[in-house]
Amino acid sequence: MNILCIYRATEFSPNMRGQDAAIIDSVAALLRGKGHEVTMVHEEELSVADCHGKSAVLTMARRKRSLDILSRLSIPVVNTPQSVARAAKRCEVLVSDEPTDFPLWVKKAEGYSQCPEDVVYVEDVQGLDRAVAHFRERGIERLFFSHHIVGDQIKFYGVRGTDFFSWDYSAGGFSKFGWEERNAEVSHYEFAADDLRRKADDLARATGLTVYGGDCIIGEDGTVSIIDLNDWPSFGPCLDGAADAVASLVQDREERVTVESTYKSNDTEEWLDKVLTRKVGFCLAKWFCRLGYHPNTVTVISMVLGALAGACFWLRADSSPGLLSNLLGVSLLLTANFLDSADGQLARMTGKKTRLGRILDGAAGDVWFISIYVALSMRLFSQPMPFVGIQWGWWGFVAAAVSGFVCHARQCNLADYYRTIHLFFLSGKPLDQFDTYESQRELNQATGWKDDPLWKFFLTLYVGYTKSQERQTPMFQRLLRRLRRQPGGVTSEMRDEFLRNSRPLMKWTNILTFNTRAIVLYASCLADVPWVYLAFEITVMSVLYLHMRHRHESFCRRMSSSMSDMM
Repeated sequence: MNILCIYRATEFSPNMRGQDAAIIDSVAALLRGKGHEVTMVHEEELSVADCHGKSAVLTMARRKRSLDILSRLSIPVVNTPQSVARAAKRCEVLVSDEPTDFPLWVKKAEGYSQCPEDVVYVEDVQGLDRAVAHFRERGIERLFFSHHIVGDQIKFYGVRGTDFFSWDYSAGGFSKFGWEERNAEVSHYEFAADDLRRKADDLARATGLTVYGGDCIIGEDGTVSIIDLNDWPSFGPCLDGAADAVASLVQDREERVTVESTYKSNDTEEWLDKVLTRKVGFCLAKWFCRLGYHPNTVTVISMVLGALAGACFWLRADSSPGLLSNLLGVSLLLTANFLDSADGQLARMTGKKTRLGRILDGAAGDVWFISIYVALSMRLFSQPMPFVGIQWGWWGFVAAAVSGFVCHARQCNLADYYRTIHLFFLSGKPLDQFDTYESQRELNQATGWKDDPLWKFFLTLYVGYTKSQERQTPMFQRLLRRLRRQPGGVTSEMRDEFLRNSRPLMKWTNILTFNTRAIVLYASCLADVPWVYLAFEITVMSVLYLHMRHRHESFCRRMSSSMSDMM
């Protein structure tokens, strides 16, 4: 692997430039020892060119410009720029207290502490007024308040995805600004170290941080109160262990790539995909990875093959050439589906996951089936209708249009949405990261046709796609709005309840997407009764769609109502 390591800018390492550099230097040395090529760059000098040809980035960067550069990359970045930006927003990470009980600490609500004046200790109302006025003089309006907690101050350090977690008493150690003096005397109160790790891990997971550290206070009764969370601490007392954990994390991501690790999740994988499609796709993904192909390139290839497959179903299967043409169509559509699996697996293997890739992936199936419906309608044109003896004629086009644009489109649209929702709740990400019609419309309006016409085209289609999904799910939208207003965000109990109700519906989303309808398509075309496929979609698949939608909307209504009772 060719890895880029980025030192933190000087303004974000007050009195600690050497300590911050030490951890990234140690990780780089270990990675070089494992045979990786490592490039070092200071955040002040970071450019887009530094990222070219790299397979991963380890970064301590915090400047907005740096985060903007890193956010456009399609390779693994630790920590991600999104997680660093979220961790800097104290009010989203921790709960701000009311500035009424003294003494208390006054801090910037957003951004990092770069000088002693960024965190102020106040003992009374007069001190609070002076502190607030001083912040306003510096142009800082949004503030974060936390009550002073008497107890042992502890610094903790962690690397998610590894066994590494460490903590150490702050008193007597190095201090950036001397704030620790307020709790300098250590009483060694007993506390549950596992509780500290769980709370720290939960906070890091909520922000998306992989490499993290922070401060907490242990009360006399053993209560663990986390008062700060940061990305990429200096790991002073445990530098060697932390460096080894980060280096192992990078190494493991390369070595421990299995077919199971390329699943979106076990909850959403269909049995046929597990036993066949994902395994073939995984082999193809590894081959494309060695060739240096981007996942989006693989998606475009699948689009072409799927469209060609549709053309092959044009001929009737009542002759040798027609049967061969239909068999070729089956083979091409199978291959297109394997490639459709491979592009997602390749993206998860390499970290090259992009929003355009997700939109292209959804559009691939549309391209395949538009071609298929056109071919089936033309194939039916001169065939007799069953039981009546008259030719299908233009009614074949009507049947294909109803089957494709009314039934199939809505079925796959909703099934895809429900799987996306399930995966999102499974990920534990904050709700502000969930794609909505409004957010996609704003993004579309901010993107000009001259800037990137291809991206603009697919983004325009995606806006309509998300709008259709939201129109079909009014109860889920109501639940989503209430969850967003929930104080403290979505709790683990709420998340677990949603997943418990959603998980049984994943089998219906799988039936309504590709495998089941493809098997019926193959059988009906080879038996030369393509109308059976259209009838199957209009009847059987529509019933399953309505059943799935009813169950999902019902449990969303129950959850929303229970939240109303509690509020």
